[in-house]
Amino acid sequence: MLIFVVVCNFLLTILNFYIAFRLWKVNRILVKITKISTKIERNTNYILEQVSVVIMSRQLQTYQIRQLYQELTWKLQKLQQSIQLINLGLYVWKRYF
Repeated sequence: MLIFVVVCNFLLTILNFYIAFRLWKVNRILVKITKISTKIERNTNYILEQVSVVIMSRQLQTYQIRQLYQELTWKLQKLQQSIQLINLGLYVWKRYF
Protein backbone atom coordinates (compact mmCIF):
# COMPACT_ATOMS: atom_id res chain seq x y z
CA MET A 1 0.00 0.00 0.00
CA LEU A 2 2.88 2.34 0.80
CA ILE A 3 4.40 1.70 -2.62
CA PHE A 4 1.08 2.55 -4.29
CA VAL A 5 0.91 5.90 -2.44
CA VAL A 6 4.53 6.71 -3.27
CA VAL A 7 3.99 5.86 -6.95
CA CYS A 8 0.79 7.94 -7.08
CA ASN A 9 2.58 10.89 -5.44
CA PHE A 10 5.46 10.53 -7.89
CA LEU A 11 3.05 10.50 -10.86
CA LEU A 12 1.20 13.53 -9.49
CA THR A 13 4.50 15.34 -9.02
CA ILE A 14 5.53 14.59 -12.60
CA LEU A 15 2.11 15.72 -13.84
CA ASN A 16 2.40 18.97 -11.82
CA PHE A 17 5.90 19.62 -13.20
CA TYR A 18 4.60 19.04 -16.73
CA ILE A 19 1.68 21.45 -16.13
CA ALA A 20 4.03 24.03 -14.56
CA PHE A 21 6.41 23.74 -17.53
CA ARG A 22 3.56 24.23 -20.02
CA LEU A 23 2.27 27.23 -18.07
CA TRP A 24 5.77 28.70 -18.01
CA LYS A 25 5.98 28.34 -21.83
CA VAL A 26 2.55 29.95 -22.23
CA ASN A 27 3.66 32.78 -19.97
CA ARG A 28 6.78 33.37 -22.10
CA ILE A 29 4.68 33.45 -25.24
CA LEU A 30 2.24 35.92 -23.67
CA VAL A 31 5.11 38.16 -22.57
CA LYS A 32 6.48 38.18 -26.14
CA ILE A 33 3.03 38.97 -27.54
CA THR A 34 2.64 41.80 -25.02
CA LYS A 35 6.00 43.31 -25.98
CA ILE A 36 5.17 43.10 -29.68
CA SER A 37 1.73 44.62 -29.10
CA THR A 38 3.25 47.49 -27.13
CA LYS A 39 5.77 48.20 -29.91
CA ILE A 40 3.03 48.11 -32.52
CA GLU A 41 0.90 50.50 -30.48
CA ARG A 42 3.78 52.97 -30.05
CA ASN A 43 4.62 52.83 -33.74
CA THR A 44 0.99 53.21 -34.71
CA ASN A 45 0.61 56.26 -32.49
CA TYR A 46 3.77 57.80 -33.97
CA ILE A 47 2.63 57.10 -37.52
CA LEU A 48 -0.84 58.50 -36.87
CA GLU A 49 0.63 61.67 -35.39
CA GLN A 50 2.85 62.12 -38.44
CA VAL A 51 -0.02 61.41 -40.81
CA SER A 52 -2.24 63.94 -39.06
CA VAL A 53 0.46 66.60 -39.47
CA VAL A 54 0.78 65.77 -43.17
CA ILE A 55 -3.00 65.82 -43.62
CA MET A 56 -3.29 69.21 -41.93
CA SER A 57 -0.55 70.69 -44.11
CA ARG A 58 -2.17 69.25 -47.25
CA GLN A 59 -5.52 70.69 -46.21
CA LEU A 60 -3.90 74.09 -45.82
CA GLN A 61 -2.26 73.77 -49.23
CA THR A 62 -5.57 72.72 -50.76
CA TYR A 63 -7.28 75.72 -49.19
CA GLN A 64 -4.57 78.04 -50.57
CA ILE A 65 -4.86 76.50 -54.03
CA ARG A 66 -8.65 76.94 -53.96
CA GLN A 67 -8.25 80.57 -52.94
CA LEU A 68 -5.78 81.12 -55.77
CA TYR A 69 -8.12 79.36 -58.20
CA GLN A 70 -11.00 81.62 -57.17
CA GLU A 71 -8.81 84.68 -57.59
CA LEU A 72 -7.62 83.54 -61.01
CA THR A 73 -11.20 82.73 -62.04
CA TRP A 74 -12.26 86.23 -61.07
CA LYS A 75 -9.34 87.75 -63.02
CA LEU A 76 -10.18 85.56 -66.03
CA GLN A 77 -13.78 86.78 -65.99
CA LYS A 78 -12.59 90.40 -65.86
CA LEU A 79 -10.16 89.72 -68.72
CA GLN A 80 -12.91 88.11 -70.79
CA GLN A 81 -15.17 91.08 -70.14
CA SER A 82 -12.37 93.44 -71.19
CA ILE A 83 -11.76 91.47 -74.39
CA GLN A 84 -15.48 91.48 -75.17
CA LEU A 85 -15.58 95.21 -74.59
CA ILE A 86 -12.57 95.72 -76.89
CA ASN A 87 -14.19 93.52 -79.55
CA LEU A 88 -17.41 95.52 -79.24
CA GLY A 89 -15.41 98.74 -79.59
CA LEU A 90 -13.64 97.39 -82.68
CA TYR A 91 -16.95 96.28 -84.15
CA VAL A 92 -18.47 99.72 -83.61
CA TRP A 93 -15.34 101.42 -84.98
CA LYS A 94 -15.38 99.33 -88.16
CA ARG A 95 -19.09 99.74 -88.64
CA TYR A 96 -19.32 103.52 -88.24
CA PHE A 97 -15.89 104.83 -89.08
